Amino acid sequence: MKKILLLMLCATSMYGMAQNADDAIRYSNVNPLGTAKFISMAGASGALGADFSSITINPAGLAIYRTDQISVSPEWTKAKVKGSYNGSTNNATKNSFNMSNIGFASVFQTGNETGCKSFNFSFSYNRTANLYRNTLISGYNDLSSELDGEVAAFNNYFDEGNVFYKADLFIYDSIDGKYYNDYQLADRYGATQTKSIRSSGSVGEYSFALGANFNESFYFGGSVNIVRINYEQTQKYSEASDDEEFDLQSYSVTDYFQSLGRGLNMKLGLIYWLNENVRFGAAFHTPTIIDMSDDYSTRVESAVWYTTNGSTYELQQQTGKSRGGFDWNLTLPGKFVGSAAFVFPNIGLVDVDCEVIDYSATSMESDDGDDDNMDLVNNAISDIYHTTVNLRIGGELSLNALALRAGFGYYGSPYVSSEANKSANQQVYSLGLGWRGPNAYFDFGYNIAAKKEKHFLYDASTMASLNSKQSNVVFTIGFKF
Repeated sequence: MKKILLLMLCATSMYGMAQNADDAIRYSNVNPLGTAKFISMAGASGALGADFSSITINPAGLAIYRTDQISVSPEWTKAKVKGSYNGSTNNATKNSFNMSNIGFASVFQTGNETGCKSFNFSFSYNRTANLYRNTLISGYNDLSSELDGEVAAFNNYFDEGNVFYKADLFIYDSIDGKYYNDYQLADRYGATQTKSIRSSGSVGEYSFALGANFNESFYFGGSVNIVRINYEQTQKYSEASDDEEFDLQSYSVTDYFQSLGRGLNMKLGLIYWLNENVRFGAAFHTPTIIDMSDDYSTRVESAVWYTTNGSTYELQQQTGKSRGGFDWNLTLPGKFVGSAAFVFPNIGLVDVDCEVIDYSATSMESDDGDDDNMDLVNNAISDIYHTTVNLRIGGELSLNALALRAGFGYYGSPYVSSEANKSANQQVYSLGLGWRGPNAYFDFGYNIAAKKEKHFLYDASTMASLNSKQSNVVFTIGFKF
């Protein structure tokens, strides 16, 4: 908890810039997206293959294709967040329409009766995370203000460019030689605090993969993946008081930032068919190294009463602004994936995936060599995050050309037991259906990812509860030739 609050103070002092430990989760803690078949089985496909999204889990699945294929998978997403704070509850919703997956695979037969029977090649794009989300938190607080921490930091380091100072939110006491806020001078608090967060963007992979089929028992694959991050967030925090004795009536802080990233990783995998019914898979994903570029701005606006001639009051608006940008590097953790599948011809199949990710291995560094703040964040990451185990299970029931599918996924909280979000696990529930013809196929998939987590408006006394649900609907149409 102390590390989280330290990071929040660090982020506040930088006027809401993007680099903090949240990036360790935002860009790497993802739920299954991609083809309709993939999401309808909750992403459990590491030992099955022959699906463009399953190749992102285990590239050896590419080698199971027997014919050239191409498919497209548009997606509709709805993200809903319920925020509860100091007895008040608010709901916020965000809808988006995107391309979830597009892929092409080609099969080259070697003509060998034994040994390597075919080489396969594929190119695909797979969306690995939707970052569309709106959050609204609001409630009355008579115990503290965000300005307490801001004025304390300002007293430690005077900066005429401070946006709160420029908005006339700090009052100088010539006797103490220190700055105070209105609440401290009145020796009491009381304001409606509101925080809204509007986010959009995605994480996606462009994948170039190769696979090889040996005796239709051993399948090997590898891929080189170009990762693209596009994230945009507008965060607005405000305090408004109905107490006429306060000179400060209201103020708001609007932080905007945009992060663009380009990165690279590699994946290696194998699938072994023990027999017609039992298959095993294993895959390793290297860490992802990403060049990030951020732009940010902060705007503080205040409405303050001023005393004129001892009795006349005049309400004035004041504004402070700040903006900038910087480049930095982000390394996301690699992962190990183990899978087992049980196939029953003409009846159905079941696949179970288990993946291990060490979130504490996330690291950040600055392009300009000034890594003091980065060292602080990296130390905190190693303290507040740990290794998690994610489980996925999916099944399919065959009905001739039709297939019914369902799945469940469990993603463990990456936070250590001393953190407020130690129980922020994510559950994914999914279902779908598919049709297979001789030269074409069509799939429908639906999943919903649910998670409960804590969010601090600015310190430990302002903890809000967030209950989020993200629903994804994907249609896939594919052709074999």
